[in-house]
Amino acid sequence: MYSKVISSILVVFFFVDSSFSQEGVQEFPEITGSVENFTLKDYSGNEYSLEDFTESKAIVIMFIATRCPVSNAYNTRMASLYMDYSDKPITFLGINSNKQEDADEVKKHANENSL
Repeated sequence: MYSKVISSILVVFFFVDSSFSQEGVQEFPEITGSVENFTLKDYSGNEYSLEDFTESKAIVIMFIATRCPVSNAYNTRMASLYMDYSDKPITFLGINSNKQEDADEVKKHANENSL
């Protein structure tokens, strides 16, 4: 079993806002449970597994859909969170949660929104 911090988009904002201060990283709240390793392909066909990110202190998973107005309302915030924490040992993974959106659409959306 793989024990890293796994969060959906709604939990991400709580996790980040409550776990970090302006002065730097505070201690993480106690997290119980674990997530089993899984593997998914990116829009280029490359495979990635959770265990590929063992150097990360936390993994934030954001479920994204290119056609979802709720997801799209958070595009700027998701990109900003990544930029704010890109120098920390935190991995951000976006998972497209709409099987009707093909790889080219996902790639275009990711590039246009800096995701």
